[in-house]
Amino acid sequence: MKKTPLKRNKPVSKSKPAATPKKAKATVKRNGKDKPVKSFQAIKRAEGEGKSLSVAQIAKLALAEWSILVRLHADHICEWCGKPATEAHHMVHKAQGNRFRFMVENGVALCGGCHTEFHNRNSLKGTELFRQQRPGSYEKVMAEPKTELKLSRSQMQDILDDLRRQIAEFRRAA
Repeated sequence: MKKTPLKRNKPVSKSKPAATPKKAKATVKRNGKDKPVKSFQAIKRAEGEGKSLSVAQIAKLALAEWSILVRLHADHICEWCGKPATEAHHMVHKAQGNRFRFMVENGVALCGGCHTEFHNRNSLKGTELFRQQRPGSYEKVMAEPKTELKLSRSQMQDILDDLRRQIAEFRRAA
């Protein structure tokens, strides 16, 4: 026999203020259960519909905006070979801390081939080139403490908004 969870009866307060309506969460039904939306396009669609996004979903959007901004700064040219840049790479790995995860100075624009090459064989060579070619960016990134900060939803939303503002300013100036 299947056990049903006990329901705790809460007393109803007569002086409770009216509840404000909450935004619908960005979820999708899978196997009869609500699961968070994970694909980038689905997250963008949910954001456009005004649904409430989780910190992880906002972070995914922020990383995409960060990539756009890094490539804009490089004029969409691969900083290794000169081909069109289609990707952005974190010189100091994003898992080492949220403080520089979204810093444009920590990014390098690469084509797909160079990005693969970087991850497969040449990460030390790439880091050394980054240090030599952009010493100011390297020093700024390395000066940041490598501590993992747990970002709140509002902090992550502020980062996303700031990245979008920077992209708009960069495009207006171009």
